[in-house]
Amino acid sequence: MPVHRLRESLLPRLSLLRPVTVVMAFIALLVIGYIASSRIPLAMLPGGFEQRWLGMWVSYRNASPTEVEHMIARPLEGMLRTLGG
Repeated sequence: MPVHRLRESLLPRLSLLRPVTVVMAFIALLVIGYIASSRIPLAMLPGGFEQRWLGMWVSYRNASPTEVEHMIARPLEGMLRTLGG
């Protein structure tokens, strides 16, 4: 087996031969990432922006999703876009 072929198939082969090892490595990466992100000082986090969003649930009984989109969602979005702030 050529060397380039061996390198291409290493991760899938490892995943099939040792699935517990792969899962444990993935969990270890998640834990390390969580610890690292929780210890970032507040000064290092980006600031100066507000996350603005509005969520709405509109139900229209016995209508298809396409009808709801064209008859309710798009006109409602158009009206809400004109709101300030």
